[in-house]
Amino acid sequence: MIDASLIQDLASQLRRLGVERLEIGVSDCVAHLRLPLHTAAGAAPAHNPAPAAAPAVTVRSEGLGLLRLSHDAQLTQAIQPGDKVEHGQLLALLELEDTLTPVLAPQAGTIDRVLGQDGQLADYGMALFTFASPPATASTAVEEQAAGARAAPPQARAAAASASQTHTILSPMSGTFYRAARPGADALVSVGSRVEIGTPLCVLEAMKMLNELPAEHAGSVAQILCENGQLIEAGQPLFVLALEETRGVS
Repeated sequence: MIDASLIQDLASQLRRLGVERLEIGVSDCVAHLRLPLHTAAGAAPAHNPAPAAAPAVTVRSEGLGLLRLSHDAQLTQAIQPGDKVEHGQLLALLELEDTLTPVLAPQAGTIDRVLGQDGQLADYGMALFTFASPPATASTAVEEQAAGARAAPPQARAAAASASQTHTILSPMSGTFYRAARPGADALVSVGSRVEIGTPLCVLEAMKMLNELPAEHAGSVAQILCENGQLIEAGQPLFVLALEETRGVS
């Protein structure tokens, strides 16, 4: 017969070595020993790794020029780490000869680091700013907020959707920004003005030609980002519109 104590000793040793199956034969007696790699008592608890945080967004230079983190007319205060910015907001300027190229925020969020220095020569692709990574649990908060919004009355959902939708209008050209169609006239729009698609918002003067800038969406003027008579660059944010809810409430 096979000594039971021998089997127990072997089982203990094999369990530590991770051996799962063993066949032992003595004369005409064969014993099959099968050992679980992890016993129920010693099994490690299941571990669900925490979701990885979303990668930080890096704002890179799209051209060549001297980095200007502030400017007398267009960017009076330099962006600092911790500043909250909106999508399309002016972060910096690239100066090359007499041309200023805007560096715009690709998203709304919080600036984590300012990587460039004022007056530094920036090359194409150079990292200028990084956004703070959103926390890994942000998706849960968004899902809870969405669930709460779905449970709200239809009128409340429509009002919340309307309030949360904005659109930033960028200048299509470099030139001079005028709020009125002609000197001495009233401004075309003011903060709070309701506009339709095609409503003139301002006049841009370039190469001695006056160009009206129409609204791209219906809504109301939430912000006017430039001063009357200010020199502007192509791509510079001019207005922020609060968009209207166009879908019917169900």
